[in-house]
Amino acid sequence: MNLRRIFMVFLIIFGVGVASTSQNLYGEEPYKIGFICATSGPASSLGGYQHRSVVMVEEEVNKAGGINGHPLKLITYDDQSDPAKGVLAAKRLIQTDKVCGILGPSTTPLTLPVAPVANEAKIPLISNGSAGTIVNPVRPYIFKSAPHGPIPYGIMVERFIKPRGIKKVAFLYESDAYGLEGKTALEYLAKDKNYGFEIVRSEAYKLTDTDITPILIKIKGIDAELLVVAGIPPGTSILAKNAKEIDLKIPILMDGGSTSQKYIDLAGKGAEGTFVPVYAIAVADQVPDTDPLKKLMLKYLKSYKDRWNEEGQPHGGFAYDGIQMFISGLKKVGPDPEKLKDHIENLKDFPGITGIFDFSPTDHTGRLPGRTAMYVCTVRDGKFVMPK
Repeated sequence: MNLRRIFMVFLIIFGVGVASTSQNLYGEEPYKIGFICATSGPASSLGGYQHRSVVMVEEEVNKAGGINGHPLKLITYDDQSDPAKGVLAAKRLIQTDKVCGILGPSTTPLTLPVAPVANEAKIPLISNGSAGTIVNPVRPYIFKSAPHGPIPYGIMVERFIKPRGIKKVAFLYESDAYGLEGKTALEYLAKDKNYGFEIVRSEAYKLTDTDITPILIKIKGIDAELLVVAGIPPGTSILAKNAKEIDLKIPILMDGGSTSQKYIDLAGKGAEGTFVPVYAIAVADQVPDTDPLKKLMLKYLKSYKDRWNEEGQPHGGFAYDGIQMFISGLKKVGPDPEKLKDHIENLKDFPGITGIFDFSPTDHTGRLPGRTAMYVCTVRDGKFVMPK
């Protein structure tokens, strides 16, 4: 037998061995989860972190042997921050790719048109968007991993506005479902006499705006003591830069949508001195050791840094928690969508890196008061810094 034939026989034997090993290791079929994520367009400031977090999990799971002998297969579509493209992606995932669950989309406006598609098809969906309108009223197959307005706004008022005795607040918000929910939450809290503040001016801006100076000049001309902002980068970063450029004297308190290093990086010096209710994972090294989630947060951050050579962020954490919920279900009940839905709906004391989840048939947010760790931090030297 010449060397060429020996080499070919070796390849055939080796190939068969690999195929056999792979089949024995993973079984016949992968567990397919759809992932709709904004890796381009305005929402990519959040979607990029979500995408990298979930890809990291997929790699880790499969390197460890899969789930009950089956590989985890993520089928990902970039909706380009376009709700219409997200709907098309959801239909393709359900009708063509035959996924057993869907993670995403990245934000509230991108989720709202997709959720009815998944719910009608009876495919469980875990959104990374935060607005309560995603899950209220409750739809059987729709869940979300991010806390919505009342939680971060309650923290902002209790830990920042009330202790400082602030009476007059100006408010700017994105002109979309996310911003409107923030508006509703702050207006509700302003009516509570226990907090003692009023909203003296409220203005909307577009996520696609590249200059918010004209609106900020209106704020500068009134006697507000604080500017509260509901939005996500890059809009909030542009706003912070513009505020610095016109020398806006009053402090700026962003909402949870800016709990991202991306906000700071895009705003540059404009972010310095602004305040943000920060999810604990963004300041995990500053969190007290008594926090029950600290070790889990630090493990995620190390794995993310090792894989991508950049720091992990809270919005990536929402996607990380969502895929872990699906993995938990796949381990226990397999890829049946109905059983997966039931599993997620009954998760109790589920430890995530953004909080502890307790779902129920009447609560598809899973966030009980006090179980979402947030701290109102300030931006100093390009980093979030916890209060002393």
